[in-house]
Amino acid sequence: MRYKNTHGIPFGVSTASFFGICNNEDCFDFYKQNKVEIAEVFLSSTCEYTIEFAQLLNSRKGDVVVHSVHSRGMQYEGELLNVSKRVRDDAFELLHNVCKTAQVLGAKFVTFHGPLKLKRHSYIHNYSKLASGINEVCEVLSKYGLRLSYENIHYGYFDTPEYFERLSTLCPDLYATIDIKQAIQGGKDPIEFLKQCGDRISTIHLCDVGLDNIPCLPIDGTAKWDAIFNCIVQKGIKAPIMLELYSKDYINGVKDIVDCYNILASKLDSSSGNIVDFKIN
Repeated sequence: MRYKNTHGIPFGVSTASFFGICNNEDCFDFYKQNKVEIAEVFLSSTCEYTIEFAQLLNSRKGDVVVHSVHSRGMQYEGELLNVSKRVRDDAFELLHNVCKTAQVLGAKFVTFHGPLKLKRHSYIHNYSKLASGINEVCEVLSKYGLRLSYENIHYGYFDTPEYFERLSTLCPDLYATIDIKQAIQGGKDPIEFLKQCGDRISTIHLCDVGLDNIPCLPIDGTAKWDAIFNCIVQKGIKAPIMLELYSKDYINGVKDIVDCYNILASKLDSSSGNIVDFKIN
């Protein structure tokens, strides 16, 4: 497995790929055995939002670079923008703990899902109000030497490229994590997210979607990887790419991670930067 390709784009694996298979602190054995040199750490429980746990991870990671930390957003992220100060204070307490963990690990970014769309109706966003809340979160992260990276999810506020475009003009320190699977699940073209977010992209998550719109391994789904990688190369995006898979999709255990990694790394290596059309249907 290779860390950098011919285009100089870091290529790693998120510990989310091992969720339910092994604990975070044990994932680094895989990285070392397969020479994966960069990772995103997915903190899967509030018991992992502690300095003690961060120190445990730090003692296990060796030379692996932790690029970003991704917490379970449904636990607190939406409440960071809550109208109630009491609710916000509780959420920010958790955020500070996540930041402390990320700081110990030497991460640069905290991945963020933000508020979710919980009802089936049209959402008319007040971007000034949203930006005020997001900028407050960015300010907290900056105290730990971190940046906030907002990830697109099809059931959240950031479900279109236009949402990030509007918000980012008001949030100068905000970055984007582009999740290819989430774009497709939402019926959107992932290339449009890549084009729109451009130099604000901090991280790219790779997973795929089957014909039934359910996540699957990147080598088994509908994503047009040649077109996606061509766009990344053509736009000069150097943000680290992370495999973020679901363990339920494994047939051959972690061998599937290695196979997916090598196949996609080969496709990225061979990308010329010539844009080809991407059509979901």
